[in-house]
Amino acid sequence: RRSKMTMKKEESKEHKKLHLYLVTGSMVGHMVPLLPSAEELLKRGHSITFFHPTVPKFRKIIETAKLNKCASVTYHPKSTKLYEFMKSHIEDPSNIRPDVIVYDFFEYEARDLADSFEIPAVCIFPNLAVTVNPFCTIDSTLRWKIWCGIFLPILEAILARGLWLRRNVQRVRHHLPMLTEQDIYPSKYQSRDPRRLIIGNTTPEFEFNSTNKIPDQYFLRAGPSLPTHVEAMSDEMSIWLSEQQTYAGRRVVYVAFGSMFRYTEKIVQSIQQQLLELGSNRISVIWSLAEKYQEYLHPLSEDDQQHWRIESHCPQVALFRSCKIDIFGTHCGSNS
Repeated sequence: RRSKMTMKKEESKEHKKLHLYLVTGSMVGHMVPLLPSAEELLKRGHSITFFHPTVPKFRKIIETAKLNKCASVTYHPKSTKLYEFMKSHIEDPSNIRPDVIVYDFFEYEARDLADSFEIPAVCIFPNLAVTVNPFCTIDSTLRWKIWCGIFLPILEAILARGLWLRRNVQRVRHHLPMLTEQDIYPSKYQSRDPRRLIIGNTTPEFEFNSTNKIPDQYFLRAGPSLPTHVEAMSDEMSIWLSEQQTYAGRRVVYVAFGSMFRYTEKIVQSIQQQLLELGSNRISVIWSLAEKYQEYLHPLSEDDQQHWRIESHCPQVALFRSCKIDIFGTHCGSNS
């Protein structure tokens, strides 16, 4: 029989409240997958500090998701050495030392920091693994089968060895032991150390290649996830969508290439021309296009203006939840 003291200790250990660092980089789409985890952790009484770029939109995303209890520490991705920056933060006695570090796979210096301080760490891979490990099917062309069956495995091996070398150069610089395999992205060439867990926003049903055979203790496929609270769609946009479908009988195309995509005048005008040609088939367009690129657009006719919306920002999740988007043109970002 266990003593009351032992049971109390076990209960205390079970209900220990943790402090976590959630680390993300310059791409908004790589921060979004961290939000549902943050929401659940807060509900369970844990505390969180986000490390994110200084750009105000990152804090706005946190607050829109109703995660105001999360603290923010900001940095400049291009000029800040993340390892040194976070190291000084942990060593500052006025800051709370993390119990766990959760980081986007691009911010792998956070992994080295965790190893230096012997803190558990988890890598979040927000894309479909298949985006870095393409596959072929029975119906694929011979050329594609050769590409996927011969050349891609060779290229993947070269990439994995390149990343392995890069990681070990960094780890030597950080006075850490070398890795036997890379620990950045899910692959048959990834580390098989269970302490280097990668959690992916994918499921076995989405994967058709070697990554689907990686055991869960190394690559856990948790599935897509969204925060409970998202940016709402304006009444004006909701009415416009209804008018396009109900009264004009049109299909709605939503175009968004992500915050990191760099348009040129030629690309903008080419996309616009193709979308205008689709307009003759009763297509309406919502295009999320930053203001600095909107000047590349050709003027729209009065008729086209009724069926086009050019927005510098769109509440993407709300748009999809409205069930009023028929086609999505994107840049191959798995988060979208």
